[in-house]
This record gives sequence, structure tokens and C-alpha cells, in this order.
Amino acid sequence: MSKRHFRRTTLLTCLALAAVAAGAAKTDEPFYYRNRLTANARANAAKYAWAKTIYEKKTGDARSWADWTDERLLHYVPDVTPMRPCDCPNCGKYWREYIWDWSAGRPDEVVCRFCGKPTSLELFPENDVFVCQDPQGVEQKLPFYRDANGKRFFIRSVIGHYQFLHATRMAVTLAEAYALTGEELFARKSLLLLRRMGEVYPGYVLKD
Repeated sequence: MSKRHFRRTTLLTCLALAAVAAGAAKTDEPFYYRNRLTANARANAAKYAWAKTIYEKKTGDARSWADWTDERLLHYVPDVTPMRPCDCPNCGKYWREYIWDWSAGRPDEVVCRFCGKPTSLELFPENDVFVCQDPQGVEQKLPFYRDANGKRFFIRSVIGHYQFLHATRMAVTLAEAYALTGEELFARKSLLLLRRMGEVYPGYVLKD
């Protein structure tokens, strides 16, 4: 047997043993938030001020979001493809210059960092639609605002970009809070967001 063949056989054997070991692992061991790591996080929070601050921030945020209605949580998962390319319809500033500020307290608008003016669907109603195929070959409609000069502004999509980032943050924080506290409400709210993301994500034209 050649050395190369021996090494390949040894590698495959190790992989097989690892797979068997994984299959024999306890079913109550989480896949991502391992028991040892969460236990260490709890111990650190009880011992160190910096860890306690992180623990209280995560569980505090999770508790506030857990009190939200399902409808309010799901508002942050857009149906239409979220994407960043959208210039400011007020001053025309180019989107690649990181022009937008967004706040979870005002989730349905973005504010230009250069002119300071807000942009929303209320201020710039959609009056046209762009139709294209998603990666599955299904036609998707991307509504936009077209100004008097014919320029297109995908306002719903850029707002959706920031909403989706916040939805991701909520889902992760709720999951972490569940791992730390064992409170099932955190898990249910995180799962609600993740399931909705799984429903809409295949229809997103762009994947980031």
C-alpha cells in the first residue's frame, strides 16, 4: 500500500469514526450553543462585572423583544428583496458613500447623513415596479419610486435591508438569551423570526 493511499484510508477512517461519535452524542447537546460554553458564560456573568454587563444586555434586549406581538416582530422581515443600492431622493447623494442612518425606533424610514432628510414610502410613494427572476427562476416584483427625471429609487428595499439586519440581531440575541436562561419564550420568538426568514429568503433576488 502506498503512503498516499494509506493516508487517504486513515483520513476516511477518522472521518467515519467522528461521524459515529457524533451520532452517539447526547441528543440534549445543542448544536451551536454547547453546554460547556453556556455554563462558562453563566459562571463568568456571576463572577465578573464585564460578563454580567453583557449577560444583562442580552437578556434585557431579549426580554423586551419577547414582549412584542408576533406581528410586530415579523414586520422586520421584508417580503421584498432587501438591498443597499438606493441613492438619496432628496439630495441625490450616491448610496456607496454610506449615506443612510436607520433606527429601530423608526423602522420604516432611513435618514440621509448628508442632507439630514428622511426617506420613506410615505414621502416617496412607489409608482413603478421592476420585474426580474430570483435564483430559482421565479419572477419577483421590486417596487420603486421613479422621480420626474426617470431615476429609480428602491426605497422599500433599502429600508428592508436595515430591517432584515435588525431581525437577524433579534433572532440571534433571543437564541443566546434562551441558551443562557432556558426561558422557552425566547426560543419561540427566535424560531418565529427564523422560520419567516426561511420562507422569504428563497425569493430574494440578491443574496448577501
